[in-house]
Amino acid sequence: MTFFERPLPIALIFGSFFVVFLPLWLLQWLPNFVAVVPYLALAHAVGLGTSHFFVTLAVYVSRENRAYFASSARNQLVYFAAPLAILAFFAWAEGSGLRTRDPLLAGYLFGALRFLDFFHVGRQSVGMLQLWKRPVAAALPSWSRRAENAFFVGMAVMQWQTFRVGGSFGTDDSSFTLPSSALFVLFAVIALSYVRAVEKLGAGAGRAPWLALAYFAMQALSAAVAVYDTRFYLAALTLHYVEYHVIMAPRCFGAVPERVPADRPAALLRAHPLAFYAVLLAVVSAFELRNHVSGPLTGSTQYFVHLFDGIFFVHYFIEAFLWKFGTPYYRERLGPLYFGAAPDKAASAPHAPPVLNAPARRASRWAGGGLVGAGALIGVLGLVQLLGGARQVAASVERRVLRPMRVENHLRWGAELLRGSEIDAARTHAQQALRDDPDNKSARQLLEVAARARSQSGGELGAP
Repeated sequence: MTFFERPLPIALIFGSFFVVFLPLWLLQWLPNFVAVVPYLALAHAVGLGTSHFFVTLAVYVSRENRAYFASSARNQLVYFAAPLAILAFFAWAEGSGLRTRDPLLAGYLFGALRFLDFFHVGRQSVGMLQLWKRPVAAALPSWSRRAENAFFVGMAVMQWQTFRVGGSFGTDDSSFTLPSSALFVLFAVIALSYVRAVEKLGAGAGRAPWLALAYFAMQALSAAVAVYDTRFYLAALTLHYVEYHVIMAPRCFGAVPERVPADRPAALLRAHPLAFYAVLLAVVSAFELRNHVSGPLTGSTQYFVHLFDGIFFVHYFIEAFLWKFGTPYYRERLGPLYFGAAPDKAASAPHAPPVLNAPARRASRWAGGGLVGAGALIGVLGLVQLLGGARQVAASVERRVLRPMRVENHLRWGAELLRGSEIDAARTHAQQALRDDPDNKSARQLLEVAARARSQSGGELGAP
């Protein structure tokens, strides 16, 4: 049974669509009074999103990977020089105030990076789809991969177009409606090719073509909601985030030989996933707390604080090379992980010590993993204390992140309710937005519009 036939990867990836994406998207789409939506969005963005950027760096823990990365001038440029240059550039851009000093240049620069974000997600969807359909690829038409690539590249372009005009799909604009119609037709043609593959294979097809078709449909819907409105893009990334964590797991975990003492930390993390994720979440927490440093910072301190601001672009860049199965090194190392049968644990165990020492060795490794996890937690708590304590950090997160998200949601829901002639409900949302942000002009405008609407309907609207 290969990796993509095992129940757990299938359950995690496909289940995330129904358990995470759909509820989060619907809560952001339908007007509601669910107060936990900003907290859910923040947990999604940090717990799944930011962590998936940093987990890419786990490939550098492997001694074999580092040896390959350093094996040629090209590899040194790709895996060392370029990532360091990207991180240094983003640290400089933030530390030097590029956004305020040259907003036009920053607009073009970060606008282009946003397109690379859309494109990167589409490329991963294409690559993952090839893995899901691998068992039935021979029954699909030769043009299927090119068509799938064209579809997801087209969706990335449409997502960029929606983002460029302010975040909403132009329903009355032919530059929106014509390409989206063409992409819908392309989706239908690709989906039909999977149905015909099932007919061609007959009873022996199994569930593989249906899994591939379901994956294609789920990623297409995820991309479509971001084409419709950019604010849904975060929810749309659910499958992208979860599947990346899932497919990185075989590369992060498993027994490794401890050739030198320096290999022991990596061996501990690879042997204990809980310790690995404790360290990962500690790093992610430290990264997210960078914007909650109180007081002014010197230029050099700003560079240090914002050193990892470009981690997302490092992720985009390195990912373009890490999964090239045509590269002999990756084909040799990754082929057995994903396309070979699940190894027998007893047969694949490293050279074991004498039986009498096995319990002591296991206890020692578990103790080491626990110490690593505890150290990561203590490090985060220490950082929080340096930033003024948990109460001050929580207040900063509330002021800078959660409150603006609540205000935005209330304004959006209020406007949608007002368009549906639900004036009282719209007024309630506008008032709540003003409680969170008393100087918010949009909230006051919404109250004024609601008052006029109530007056025109023959009723009276009380003072806010």
